[in-house]
Amino acid sequence: MLFSLPDSGLVIRSTVQKGLNKDGSSNAEEGTSLDLYMNSLDDLIEHINM
Repeated sequence: MLFSLPDSGLVIRSTVQKGLNKDGSSNAEEGTSLDLYMNSLDDLIEHINM
């Protein structure tokens, strides 16, 4: 679905239907979870250097 903003004329695209993941959950509601959790920048650097 495309629509334009009245003052700027900027065109915005949005989905009309909500897509679902294979397990039936909605990414739009739940978001994407992280694969890695780091407690500090040092932990991240150590992980990258592995």
